[in-house]
Amino acid sequence: MTKFKYQIVYSPLQRRLHWWVAGLTAAQYAMQNWLVDAMERVRGGQNIGLADFLLTNAHMLIGASVAYLVVVRLRLRRQMAKANPSTGFTHIQWLALWVHRLLYAVLLGMVATGALHYYAGWSFAGQLHEWGKGLLGLLIATHLIGAAQHYWRQRA
Repeated sequence: MTKFKYQIVYSPLQRRLHWWVAGLTAAQYAMQNWLVDAMERVRGGQNIGLADFLLTNAHMLIGASVAYLVVVRLRLRRQMAKANPSTGFTHIQWLALWVHRLLYAVLLGMVATGALHYYAGWSFAGQLHEWGKGLLGLLIATHLIGAAQHYWRQRA
């Protein structure tokens, strides 16, 4: 097995931010069925209870928090890249880089489309938000597979 030419080293803060984003994103997925039910009641003109009100607001707050944490993480990643310039990437590392870029873009896109749908009433943004859930899930699965492969390569 060939060793990587370039090893990205993440700071403790970057690792904490990663796990915060992962946990908050998992929470978003966990509450999506309840959220869909609450939003259907709103669209149907029904009054929602306190629990539904809190749930929908928590979803928006968590989404905004994810966006903030992603932006902070991107800024830190950019600073680290300047401090540790690349000496060359393997094909696997290029794939990992693009999976990360797409993850960041889709996470930010989910926040933007959710906000545009909820606050501006853009139904197209809502459709993109729904489509983005599947794409985000696919990217997360790809990231997990890559992380597992990386872990086992390092142990070999």
